[in-house]
Amino acid sequence: MKIHPYIYVGVEEILAHTKTPKEAIYDLTTILARIQEVEIYDILSRGRKRELVIARQMICSILKKHYCLTLKKIGDLIGRDHSTIINNLENHKNDCKNDEKYKRMYDYVLNQHINKW
Repeated sequence: MKIHPYIYVGVEEILAHTKTPKEAIYDLTTILARIQEVEIYDILSRGRKRELVIARQMICSILKKHYCLTLKKIGDLIGRDHSTIINNLENHKNDCKNDEKYKRMYDYVLNQHINKW
C-alpha cells in the first residue's frame, strides 16, 4: 500500500509516542486511583461503588475514542462484557452532558494521560 507523501509526514513521530492499550489502562488507573482515592486494583475489580464505576466509564471512553478499540477488545482488557462497555459509554456521554464536575474530572484525566505520552 502506497501512502501519499503529505499524509506520511509526521506519522512515524506520532506512532513512536503512542502507548499500547495495556499501558494506557495502567496509566489511566493510576491517575484515577489518585483522584478518586481508591486502590488501583479496585478499579478493575467487580466493585460497584460510584467512584469505581466512574473510573471504569472514563477508561472505556478514552480507550474507545483515542485508541479506536472495539467493544469486545475493551471488554477483554478490563474484564467486562461488551454490553457493559456499551452501557458505560452511554452513561459517560450522559454524565459529560449533564454533570459539570464529571466533565471537568474527565478533561483533567484526559490531559494528564495525554501529557504522559
